[in-house]
This record gives sequence, structure tokens and C-alpha cells, in this order.
Amino acid sequence: MSCEACHGPGSLHVEWAEADANGEDTQGYADMGLSIRLKDEEDGEVTWVFDKKVATYKPGNPQRKQKQVEMCARCHSRRGVLSEDYVHGKPLLDTHYPQVLEENLYYPDGQIRDEVYEYGSFLQSKMYQAGIVCTDCHDPHSTRRRKEGNELCGSCHQTEKYDTHAHHFHKPDSAGSQCVACHMPVRTYMVVDPRRDHSFRVPRPDLSEKLGVPNACTECHTGKSPGWAAGYLQKWYGTMKRERHYGEVFWAARRGTSAAGADLIHLAEDKKQSPMVRATAVFLLRNYPTESSLEIVGKILQDPHPLIRSEAINSLDIIPPQDRVSYLIPMLQDPVRLVRTLAVRSLAAVPQNVLSEAALQQRETTIKEYEETQLLNVDYPASHINLGNLYLERGEYDRAAASYKKAIEIEPVFIPGYINLADVYRAQNQDEKGRDILQHAIDLAPESAPAHHALGLLMIRTGEHTRALHHLRKAAIRAPEHAQYSYVYGIALNSGGMSGQALSILKKALNHNPYDADLLVSLATIHRDRGEYKSALRFAIRLSKNYPHNKNYQQLEGQLSVLAARQGN
Repeated sequence: MSCEACHGPGSLHVEWAEADANGEDTQGYADMGLSIRLKDEEDGEVTWVFDKKVATYKPGNPQRKQKQVEMCARCHSRRGVLSEDYVHGKPLLDTHYPQVLEENLYYPDGQIRDEVYEYGSFLQSKMYQAGIVCTDCHDPHSTRRRKEGNELCGSCHQTEKYDTHAHHFHKPDSAGSQCVACHMPVRTYMVVDPRRDHSFRVPRPDLSEKLGVPNACTECHTGKSPGWAAGYLQKWYGTMKRERHYGEVFWAARRGTSAAGADLIHLAEDKKQSPMVRATAVFLLRNYPTESSLEIVGKILQDPHPLIRSEAINSLDIIPPQDRVSYLIPMLQDPVRLVRTLAVRSLAAVPQNVLSEAALQQRETTIKEYEETQLLNVDYPASHINLGNLYLERGEYDRAAASYKKAIEIEPVFIPGYINLADVYRAQNQDEKGRDILQHAIDLAPESAPAHHALGLLMIRTGEHTRALHHLRKAAIRAPEHAQYSYVYGIALNSGGMSGQALSILKKALNHNPYDADLLVSLATIHRDRGEYKSALRFAIRLSKNYPHNKNYQQLEGQLSVLAARQGN
């Protein structure tokens, strides 16, 4: 790491230093000629205000030097790189693509899970929203903390209130009395690399009971239950009135509960929430293709934060490509590169006759920019997959096939390359070539559920029903959490006259995915077709309860209620 990595180009700083040394006027050099200056307190640029209500000092300007946080995020975040043309002080998303609170990267409540570094956590925190920046705690040159232990936290948080037994209820100078023990729990990566969660959250053992997430209390008190910890919190602090945590909404949304759609919309609109939380809510709205969700996604395309705009573009996948045009054509001129390139990627499949001449020219220009972002990472197969998908949607089959083959060349066991290459042959009515490709993928990775599923679907199309069932079954067995695999296998069994086996498969899948609408519909209709109206009605009732605004499900329940009543008589 050199000086310019953080401060930006040094030429103006050298000019400032020479002018200062010669006693010349330096007023024309802002921040000593540095693009980003990491010290502001020395010049009195920050006024710290004491908030009596929470006994904490806060910056008078919450927006102070937020560009510093984004500069640090270039390294301290889970992200992709779009361009090497980083300009200090410009938005991070002009050159980088930070991950939101995606499943398997973070726990449902936003705690760190995989190796995600600090940025995604810090953006969730009240400290970030209050205007705290990285260098308030960390010396940027030595990389050490400015103070150690609770003394560092006491720089802002009044020690008479917080560094006491009355607050933490642990013995003084014990591990449990340290602020970070409760508010920055540690997670160890690669066996030897402990990292602290920078979301600075209050321990919530009650969420551990609801969501199965970790909590700082039982991380230290091993062998104790979340209920035990929650009991102590209530004993110490009394019954606390809590608003619903965004983690509860994300947990429900990933399971497809109908009520979560309205909760996601509320989070997405709530500007008191952090940008990371709001962006994640927008990201999950793609699972709720309703008029209300589409309306809010369209409105959020104008949000000031580019991370939220970018996830709004991704969520527009819930509507057909031609219907995205009115939303996304203006986004091709967004000042932030990530937003522009995501918009053009979403518009790639729109037929030319739908767009104006000006829009066509803008699309072609921005597609070249998107291609450049992918070519930056040509040593990774995923970049070639992204390019292949772009060309496939545009009907450029030769270029698509070449991209998928390149992905396979780089990583011969990269199964998505084989599956997508087979899709090219399907689009060209060459399923025999696709069969050979998918069989080769299965030979390389016999346990790959996606490969078996793709080959099963191909055999359904070519009329090989019995052989298709063999591969669809393997996909369902190897990935029971993937509802679509079991659903397709169940429907194929039912189509082949094996409705009893189909019901068994679909019911097992429902245990893993209790809110999946496709599974519930198929169970209700298969039971209905078998004349088992009471059993069918039970699943129809669950559908109506989970999706109360869906008139088709209500109609199905009404029909089955009549049939079940007649059957009972």
C-alpha cells in the first residue's frame, strides 16, 4: 500500500509542499493538495456534539468525509471490480460492486458469516449513520487502533455510563466487561484470522431463537441456550420494547412468506435504515412480483445512494424485458458506472424495434462499457459466463458459445459453462449437441444437481420421459433445499401416471420450503385430480393463507371447499 492508494495522486501535494517550504501562498491547494485527507480534526473541521440522551459524542455533520469510508471499502469489502480507473473521491460503485446482505455471506440479521470484511457490516451500523469514519478508531498509517480496550470506545461513549457493572453486568477487567465482547463479536477465518463484526449491534439472543443466528452471549457462555441469555437480558434491563428487526423480514422473505413483501417495501422506503439494509430489501423484492413492489422499485431508481439504485435495477427482472424500457432507458446515463452497466444488461434482450434510435445508440455504447467491466476479470470463468449470457440474449449464438467454451477452458469443472453452452445449442435446435455437453458435465461432476436437472429437462423435450426421470430424481435428491428441482421432478412423475410418487416427492420438498407456491399448487391440484378433495383443500387453504391477495388461490380454495363438502356428504 502506497501513499497514493489512499490519498490519491501526489503531484499537487508535492506542489503544495514546495510552495509551503518557500513561504508562498498555499490557499489554492485544498487539503494540502490531497484528493482525500484522512485527518480532519486538526483543522477543526469536525464539531463533536454531546447527546445527553445516549451519553455519547457525535459528529455535528453526519455526512463528514463519507468518501473516506468508500475509499477504505476498495479493500475492506466483499466486492467485485468493474474498472481500474478509480478516481479518489468519486463514488465507490463507479469502479466496484459491493455485495449486499446475501444469504450465505451474512446471517439473516446481517451478522458476518462468510469472509466479507468490514464495509458491509459498518454500513449497517448506527455509527456509520451518525457520521463516524474509519479513522476515528484506526490510525490509517500504523493501521493500529488509536486506543486499546474500552478506552477507545470511551472516546465517544461516556465511560461513567457504559464502562460500569450497571451497564455490562460483568466483573471489571474481565473479558465480558470489554465493549467489543458484546458489540463486536469475533469470527475466525482460515483458522488463524479473527475478525470483528463492525455493525456494532446490541446482542439479540431472542433472534437466535427465532432465526438461528449467533449471539455474543452464548458465543462466550458456551453450552448455554439463547433462552438462558435472553432471560438474563430481561433480568438486567427489564422488558424492552423492540421494533421488528430487519433480519426477521429478510429471514421470512427468503422463505417466501407472503407477508414479507409488504415488510420489504417498508424497509426499502424507510430512509432511517442504513443504505445496506435498504439495498438488501430491494434485492429481495425480486421474489415478490406484485404491482406494489414494482411501484416502489420504480420510485427507488431515483434514490441518491447508487447501491440502492443498482439493486432496484436487478429487481426489475420480475417483469418482461420490454416492460423495463421506460424504467431503465434513463438509467443508461446514470453518473455511476455500476448503475449504467446493470441497466444495459437488463435491457440487452429488448428487441431493437422497441427502442428509439437514440436509445439504441445509448444501449450499444453502454454495452461496450459492460463488456469492458467483464473483460477486466477474464481470468475468472464467471466473467465469460456473464458475457455469454449477454450474447445469448442478443441472439449472438457463436459469440455466446465461444464465451462459454472459454469459461470451460479456464476451469474444466465449472459446470455452469456446460449448462449454458447446452442452452445455446437448444436455442439453435441442436439438442443432440447439448446432450453430449451435459453428459460430459455429469461425467466430470456426478454429484452436480444442476447438471442432472438440465439433462433431465432436455430429455423431457426430446420425449425420453423414462430417462429424464432418472436425472430429475438425482437432482431432487442431491439438492433437497432447491424447491424447483423437486417441483419439476414431481410434475414429471405425475405426467407419467405416477401421482402417488409425485405427491410423496412434493410433500418432502414442502418440508424444506413450506411457503413455496408452486409446491402448494401442485399438491392441491394433484390431490384434486385424484378425487382427494379434503387433502387438496388443506393445501389450498395454506396457499390462500400465505398469499391472501392472490385471487386465483382464493378461487381454488372455494372450488375445493365445495367439492370437499360434497364428498363428505
